[in-house]
This record gives sequence, C-alpha cells and structure tokens, in this order.
Amino acid sequence: MSVSKISRHIREWIIDQANVGEESITDYLLWQIKLAVPNTVYKKWTKKQENANGADWDWYIITNAYTAQLTIQAKRLKSPGKNYTGINHDSGNQINNLLQIAAQKNFLPLFALYSREDGDACRGKVTGEGVQIAAAQKVSALHSAAITTHKIQTKDLLADAIPLSCLFNCPSSGSGMNPQTGIPTIFELYFDVQDNTTKFLVNGIPRHIQFLLSEPPNTSEDTDDLLFSKEDGQQKDIENFSVSKCGLLISDLRKYSNDLYK
Repeated sequence: MSVSKISRHIREWIIDQANVGEESITDYLLWQIKLAVPNTVYKKWTKKQENANGADWDWYIITNAYTAQLTIQAKRLKSPGKNYTGINHDSGNQINNLLQIAAQKNFLPLFALYSREDGDACRGKVTGEGVQIAAAQKVSALHSAAITTHKIQTKDLLADAIPLSCLFNCPSSGSGMNPQTGIPTIFELYFDVQDNTTKFLVNGIPRHIQFLLSEPPNTSEDTDDLLFSKEDGQQKDIENFSVSKCGLLISDLRKYSNDLYK
C-alpha cells in the first residue's frame, strides 16, 4: 500500500466512523507507513517513555543529501468552527511546547490534521486524503488570533495544508523529499523554510538513529535498555530525541522510488 492510499483509507475511516479517536488514527498511520515504506523503523514508546512535549511522533527521513528531523502533532479536526478546544489543548501549552522543543532540538514542527476535507495549498492537484500536513507556526498563529472568539474554522486550518503524500511526491514542486534534490522545494513552498532556517536538515545520520537502524526495535527489551539507560555511553545522543507521545519513525529513502508514495 502506498502512502497516498494509507492517507485515503484514513479519510474513509473518518467518514465511516465519526467518533474514531486521534490516537487510534495515529497508531494506525505510523504502523501502516512502516509496512508501506521499505527501510522504515517504527518505535512505539511505552507509557514510561512518553513525554508531554506537544508532539505525537518524531520522523527522521534519511536521504543521500541529509537527514530531515520532523516533530509532528496530530489533531483530529471537528466540524467547522469547533476546532479551538483541540488546538488549545492544555491552555495552549501543547502547541507552545511543540514549538519550543523543535527550536531547542533543531526539528521542523508540523501538524498532521486528520480530516474528511482536503487541504487547500495543493489547489486541488491531490485530493481525497485524510492526513493533511501544515506548518506548526501557521497553526499557532490561528490559535493566537482565536483567543477571544474561541473559534478556529476547519477551512482556515487547511488553507495552507498539503496531503501527506505530497511530502514525497509533490506535483506542484515537481519533487518532494527526493534524495537527489538537496533541500526540498516542498519545505520552501509550504512551510516557510528559508536558507537560514534549515537546521532540521542535518548532515549524515545522527548516531542514535544509526543505532536504531542497526538494532530493530520491538524485538527485545534490551533495545529499550540501551536507548534509555543513563549509564549507557550513548545517552548524550539519545537525549536528542524529543521523545514524543506515541513514538518515532525512521524512513531511510536512500534507495528511493517515487512509486511508493503515489
């Protein structure tokens, strides 16, 4: 199954089951991406490892040119005008923590918006997906503007959002996260990333990510012991995890195929 089909299935799920929960969708999404994208590691955190830092998962995307470090907050969008409560979770501390942690650890903060409606940034070139990706700074600006009205329209949240599959295969930019293209045009087009704000693109592969690639998770308790033991010599690197609520994905795209994401 391609990334696009996974995202479309989630939209069908939302339409069929109006009360499906945000965390259920996230767990399904990450698991399905792991199955669909070769050389992807999915690490589901235990309750002990979860951290209320504002993010649901971290995503390390490895290309021949860089490793992109993304930290993502998921939100299940409600009917028009009823999204303020979700975005204002924990009196706005969730979104503030997301932005602060991302800045401290050089991640790009994004929102994954689960919706039965299309994002508008794509201008209709890709439709029908249930996972739309938006810059966290833009969501934060909408939140700040709605403090008095307590209303955030679904259409406003989706105005600058793009379908999940466009991260990898964008018809507007002609690329996506193709390892041959260097700094992806997709970030500049939709997420306000400029040359001086690309610290989330790091050279090579961080050592703690190399460790997880060489030691498949969920196969033994020893992996968790090595990752989170403070006596272990790798602890300094492991602290670079933002340690999100649900877990992390590592997608190694150095052997890249556009067909996986259509």
